[in-house]
Amino acid sequence: MNHLPQIAAMLRAQQAQALLLTNDAPESIQYATGFGGLEGMVLITAGGKGFVLTDSRYIEAAQARLTPLGFTVTLPKQGGPSASVLRTLLEEEHITRLAFLAQCMTVQAHQRLTAALPDCTLEPLGEGLTRLRQIKDQDETDSLRQAQRIAEEAFDALLGIIRPGMTEKELAALLEYEMARRGSERPSFDTILISGAKTSMPHGMPDEKPVAAGEFILVDFGAVVNGYHSDMTRTFALGSVTERMRTVYDTVLAAQKTGIRMLRAGVSCDQPHLAAHQIIRDAGFGECFGHALGHCVGLEIHESPALSPRGRQTLEAGMVITVEPGIYLPGEFGVRIEDLLLIRQDGAENLTHTPKELLIL
Repeated sequence: MNHLPQIAAMLRAQQAQALLLTNDAPESIQYATGFGGLEGMVLITAGGKGFVLTDSRYIEAAQARLTPLGFTVTLPKQGGPSASVLRTLLEEEHITRLAFLAQCMTVQAHQRLTAALPDCTLEPLGEGLTRLRQIKDQDETDSLRQAQRIAEEAFDALLGIIRPGMTEKELAALLEYEMARRGSERPSFDTILISGAKTSMPHGMPDEKPVAAGEFILVDFGAVVNGYHSDMTRTFALGSVTERMRTVYDTVLAAQKTGIRMLRAGVSCDQPHLAAHQIIRDAGFGECFGHALGHCVGLEIHESPALSPRGRQTLEAGMVITVEPGIYLPGEFGVRIEDLLLIRQDGAENLTHTPKELLIL
């Protein structure tokens, strides 16, 4: 799961000598090394060398896992990584220009490095690593598939447990437990499980409210495998629905299917959003859908690009992205339906297998 060769090739293409990754960018450290939760400094050279400076908490595991992959793993004598140790390493490797992730490094960390590395120029890398991370390879896709299967199996288990009178918090905890017992490292994010009028809040959080018959329940959740996040949303009802609830649900489902049909390599990221939003607007709910249609997913739950009216990047084969339109009626209810999709040259593979026709328990 490490990407040392790909990062080195990217550095050569950008005529950069080396890239420094620090604790400000834990997902990028995992992308580079395949080691989730590692703390320290990672230096990657354009020549394909990888150096890990860490401390006693991680040294044994890091040496066992990363040395066979070509990384030099070091526990500095001072007890951990520091700018002075990095300076010595840069001198040994004859590196005078050091790339860093400007979007991640704090101003304070940059100031400290600048002062500690007087003979080395710090250069922002730009979007090179971001672009690499956008296109998932087979191992990454396999992890996302596995995470999605875990989430779906846990959701199926929840559907067999849920009863009127159980609280949102109780149900959210049970869902996270079902994911954990199936192998999820952690939830992808704080699970959203809300019911009744609260479903009009796109990111409402579960509380002690009991779920009740005649209400929608909205569940937005995901599992994590090898650091990769799944993401899905389902809205279903207990007991019965009104015609208005059914109309809104059918509209959201039609919008989602429209957006999904437009996904393929080469499509501008604004087009699926605009097409899905048009379905919702034509049904009279145009002001009730205010967020982006979807976002890419990977080592972070929200990655770029996003399917939004401002999206100008084009989709590329290998991106994994959500499609999640919603209609939110304050004081009444809301509906969101979300699938996870892998972009192909001629379309998109839906990684989400859970049915999405209106479910009434």
